Amino acid sequence: MVAVHDPDGADNLYTFSHPDLDTAEALTALRAAGIEGGSASDGSLYIVQSSGRPSNDQLDLLAARYGTPVRVPVRAEFVEGDPRAARHAPIKEIQAIRQRYAEEHGLDPRAPLPHLSDADDMAAADAYIAAPHSPNDPRVRASYDHLITHIGRQYEAMHDAGYRFEAWQGESEQPYADSAQMLADLRDNRHLYYFRTEVSQDAPNAMPADHPMAATIRVPDEHGGAKLIVANDALRAVHDAIAHGEGYQFGPQGERRAWWAHRTSLPREARLALWNEFRAQNTFTNHGTHMRNPDGSLKKPGEPGYLGVAERPYADQKTVWVPDHLI
Repeated sequence: MVAVHDPDGADNLYTFSHPDLDTAEALTALRAAGIEGGSASDGSLYIVQSSGRPSNDQLDLLAARYGTPVRVPVRAEFVEGDPRAARHAPIKEIQAIRQRYAEEHGLDPRAPLPHLSDADDMAAADAYIAAPHSPNDPRVRASYDHLITHIGRQYEAMHDAGYRFEAWQGESEQPYADSAQMLADLRDNRHLYYFRTEVSQDAPNAMPADHPMAATIRVPDEHGGAKLIVANDALRAVHDAIAHGEGYQFGPQGERRAWWAHRTSLPREARLALWNEFRAQNTFTNHGTHMRNPDGSLKKPGEPGYLGVAERPYADQKTVWVPDHLI
């Protein structure tokens, strides 16, 4: 973006600055507020309006997360091709695969992500914490059956389009340094490493043996045949490709958007299971009681006890039933 100050100009530049601002997550928040024109870099989020101004509601949504904006009248011009934005650009081919899958299976048209506040995220985390592990609940089991069936089919759809999923066997703990590196592998190589479930089975919050995702499913192999892999491994691979392939990062906002993107490519019957696997576990990590002040408010950067993303605990892996309004 190139912006030249002009006190008599018709354009307005709004700048939000925040010490914990993440570029891709800020742009996701921008679009969630219904604002298309903007950019983010170096700890600041910029909105340019060439006519009128954002509504008070739109600005309030962003101000709740990033603080009060500074408004400056400008003459502005957008210049395309910023490599920082390109690193998290959606992969159009994967978007087409997901859309085609939804159409072939008669799924509802994709709805925009509703506004979800910190209070909504804390409520989701609390519901997951309070609910008992219930793998034998018929409602839970049925939802997981639907999820596993569709994950297998989506894995096959990605494979048929030329994408290859590979179990990570490297020396580092994670396959990729960040989501941009993962997206580059998908975009440039049609390849994705997934983190194997068995690697974390010695952790206190490991997947229990009676968890539906601990079962194995049959997926295509690289030789034209088939192989058995853990259903949770297939879910990780497919979710990273189909949902994070939209350009969403691994932080709180990106995970929220990725959950919604994947939700819209599955039937209603699978949504409870998907909620368990992504929405519930991510809200626990980012909005659980360890991230709250004594008065119940969410801790902010710089406040006592605030934990950076890498320091936050993972949720226990369990299967729970929650009311429909949460999923």
